[in-house]
Amino acid sequence: MNSTWQVVFEEHRKARTFVKIVCGWAVSRYREHVPEAVYVAANFLKGLDQNLSEFFKIDIKDNDSQSGTQSNSSNGQNESASSPMQLDPNEENEFSLHAYIEEFLESFEPESGYEEPEMDTLERLIGELIRNRVFDHNMWIFGLIARGA
Repeated sequence: MNSTWQVVFEEHRKARTFVKIVCGWAVSRYREHVPEAVYVAANFLKGLDQNLSEFFKIDIKDNDSQSGTQSNSSNGQNESASSPMQLDPNEENEFSLHAYIEEFLESFEPESGYEEPEMDTLERLIGELIRNRVFDHNMWIFGLIARGA
């Protein structure tokens, strides 16, 4: 089981790195005249998001079948014997990259003298990520409000 979580951790470490590189690449002033860069980045991150979601679903199914922690409840439904909260492997896992994108947004500083084009590109990128259901605007705003930003 320990190795399973190491694999999950490694996949998320790679995803964090990819998000930082891809978002930085897309909003760079060097891609100012390449509007497709935003769409390429958004589609790449959508694929990465789906891959992480599928990987996590497979991992949950494997753990359930190997650990044998399922027990029948009094009403005939399966419940986890070890915790009251059970992860459903069939449930849609959306926004698995949200925290990493948010981290990029908090650390992003446009290059001096190119603030306007880089911020415009960043706005388009976030719009595409929202449309592709990789980033959740409401979750981001609620997080900002909760932190008092």
